[in-house]
Amino acid sequence: TSSGASRPPTGAPPTLAPAPPVAKAAAAPSVVFDKCKHDAVLAKLLELNSQLAVDPASNDLSLSEEEVLTLKSLVEALKSGSTSRTAAQLRVFFGDESRGGLLRWPAHCLF
Repeated sequence: TSSGASRPPTGAPPTLAPAPPVAKAAAAPSVVFDKCKHDAVLAKLLELNSQLAVDPASNDLSLSEEEVLTLKSLVEALKSGSTSRTAAQLRVFFGDESRGGLLRWPAHCLF
């Protein structure tokens, strides 16, 4: 070309500059506890769940019997040192499209 820049020969694929390095996303802050009073936490969650269940304004937020059993199994797994979680155990906290989970409980249930 007249500007002095070179062009690839006709029919040759264009050359691309290498992609810039992708910045890694910052890790989300998290908290790790070395010790936990599992039974005390479970007892408090069950107490709060019972309170939600008897209040007509919030009984749809309370855990079902199946979810309570799943929560209890999760606590037992945590007590034994297990680091694996099932989808059902995660749903107890996060809920799904049809039900909320513990993370959707009202603010007065935070402890």
